[in-house]
Amino acid sequence: MKIKIHKQALDRMIDPAQYWFTIVAANGETVATSEMYTRKQAAFGGAHVVVTGVLDALQSTMQSRIDPDYHTRVREHLIVDETGEG
Repeated sequence: MKIKIHKQALDRMIDPAQYWFTIVAANGETVATSEMYTRKQAAFGGAHVVVTGVLDALQSTMQSRIDPDYHTRVREHLIVDETGEG
């Protein structure tokens, strides 16, 4: 898997440059394209969140194959903030 950061050069007097990322599979196929970011660092951060989420999901899937009750135990430990105060 490869992450590419792209930059769209715009007229800086009108709009700042915009960045986005794509995630490309080993076979060269683009599997995800992000939203636009105004800062390059924000695009890197977004890519990090997506890749981390994918890796966590893969780990969770593998764990649930080993331990069928894994997801039930994880759900029991989730804390949901319903106050909206986050």
